[in-house]
Amino acid sequence: MALNNALREIIPDFDYLRLKEAGEGKILAARFKKGCEFKLDDLSDGQRMMIALYTILYCLPEEGAALCVDEPENFLALSEIQPWLDELEERCESGPFQVLLISHHPRPINYLSQDAGLWFERSGINQPSRAIRINEEESGISMAQLVERG
Repeated sequence: MALNNALREIIPDFDYLRLKEAGEGKILAARFKKGCEFKLDDLSDGQRMMIALYTILYCLPEEGAALCVDEPENFLALSEIQPWLDELEERCESGPFQVLLISHHPRPINYLSQDAGLWFERSGINQPSRAIRINEEESGISMAQLVERG
């Protein structure tokens, strides 16, 4: 229920997710107000991404988890990803969760790197990668600008 409630707030006219019979199996469908129902394949990339991201967030086990998400902002506008980032940060602060978020987009980088940003680098192709904590005060530029400049 919590997932459906969250999706109602972020996807216009969304009502609920349901499993519907399809031969010997089931298909996950999204039901919208006014009786419209679509298989996930029939939704836009952005709608599918929002459903996936919020499903991950609302289905984390209570005893804790390590979550790895690569470029969650794909197919989404900044106004769509920012509420998810806010909720992700809140869940990590209040529960036993860890998140590894990989992004090339300046908004998530700057938003999340303030307290937990790491730069991964290696000196050669066959060399080990090293994680270095970046302090924006030392460099004088934002994390996103550091990424942009390589």
